[in-house]
Amino acid sequence: MKKKILPVLIILLIYSCSGVKKTRQAINKGNYETAINIAVKKLQNNKSKKRNQPHVLMLKEAFDKAVMEDHEKITFLKNENNIEKIEVLFNLYHRLSDRQKKIQPLLPLVLLKTNKEVNFDLINYQKHILETKQKLVTHLYNKSIVKLELENLSKLAYRAIYDDLSYIQKLSPNYRDVTTLLKTSHQKGTDFVYVTIQNKTDQVIPKRLEQDLLNFDTYRLNDFWTIYHDKKDKRLAYDYQLELNFRKINISPERVNEKELIREKEVEQTIYSKDSLGKKIASIKKVNATCTIYQITQSKICEIRGNVKYIDLKANNQIVENFPLVSGYTFRHIYGNYRGDKRALNDRFIEIITNKVVPFPSNEQMIYDTGKDLKNKLKIIFRNNNFR
Repeated sequence: MKKKILPVLIILLIYSCSGVKKTRQAINKGNYETAINIAVKKLQNNKSKKRNQPHVLMLKEAFDKAVMEDHEKITFLKNENNIEKIEVLFNLYHRLSDRQKKIQPLLPLVLLKTNKEVNFDLINYQKHILETKQKLVTHLYNKSIVKLELENLSKLAYRAIYDDLSYIQKLSPNYRDVTTLLKTSHQKGTDFVYVTIQNKTDQVIPKRLEQDLLNFDTYRLNDFWTIYHDKKDKRLAYDYQLELNFRKINISPERVNEKELIREKEVEQTIYSKDSLGKKIASIKKVNATCTIYQITQSKICEIRGNVKYIDLKANNQIVENFPLVSGYTFRHIYGNYRGDKRALNDRFIEIITNKVVPFPSNEQMIYDTGKDLKNKLKIIFRNNNFR
C-alpha cells in the first residue's frame, strides 16, 4: 500500500512546486494578473493546505504590485487631463474593482506559521467607476454627434461611430437619442450591392435559374454591413455592383452508345431424375450460366463559362476583382436488354436491364440542371471574397 501512495505524493509535490514556480515567474516578469489567477485557482481548491501557503504570500505580492501599477497610470491620466483617454481611465477603475472581486471570496487568508491574517487593502471604486462612466458616455455621445454632422465620411468612419454608440447603449441603455443615431450610422455605414446577370450567349437562361442564382438567402451573403439587391431601389446610392456574366454555353448533341457485354457465373441448379421404382429424386448441381447484355447509354453534356465581376461604383466603376467561372452538368442514363441466362447477372446489371429508355432533357433543362454546380461555384467565390 505504501508503495502505491509514494508515487502519488511525489506527483502532487512536483505539481505543487510547478504551480509555485509559474506564479513566481509571472510576478518576476510583471505579469501580475497571470500570477493572481494562478494563485487564486490554487487557493480555491483548499486555502488551508500547507503546500498552498506560498500562494497566499505571492497573491498578496502580485495584488499589491498590480494595484500600485494601476494607480500610477490613473495619476498620470488625471494629470494629463485628456478627455480622449477617459475610456482608459474607466477601464482601469473597472480592472481594480474586478481584481478585488476575484480575491474577496477567499478572504480571510491566514498564514499558518504565525496564525496571522494577510491584509489586503480593499477600496470601493464604485464612485470612480460611475463618474468616469458618465464622462465617457457624454464624450462618446458628443463626438458621435459632431461626426454625424460632417459630410463625405467613409463607410468605415460611420461604422466606427456605430461602435461608439453601441458602447454607449451598453453602458447606459436608452441614453438620449442613441437608438435613433444607431439607425442613422448603420444606414450610412452599410454597403449596398446591386447584383446583375448578363447573358452574352446565344442560349436562353431559364427564368427559374436566374431566380435561383439571385436568391441571396442561399449564399447567406447579406450581413450586418452589406446588403445585396437584385432590383434597384431608386432611393439608394449603390456602392458596388456584383456582375455575373454568362459568356458561353456549350450543349453537346444527344448521344446514344451501345455496348455488348458477356457475363458468366457458376450457379446451382436443381436436377430431377427418377429411381428404379419411378420415384422423382431432386439433386443440386453446379452449372455455368451465360448472359449477353446490350447496355445502352444516353448522354448529353452542358458547360457554362463566364465570370464574376466585383465593381466599385464609387470609384468610376473600377473592377475590383474578376473571377473566371466554369460549370458543367452531364445527363447520363443507362438501360438495356439481355439474351441468355439472367442468373449470370449481378445487381448492377439487373438494374440496367430493368431500366427503360427515357426522353433526353431539353437544352433549357440542361442549363437549369447546370445551375446546381454553378451555385456551388458561386458560393465559394462569394464566401472567400468580400467587398471590404
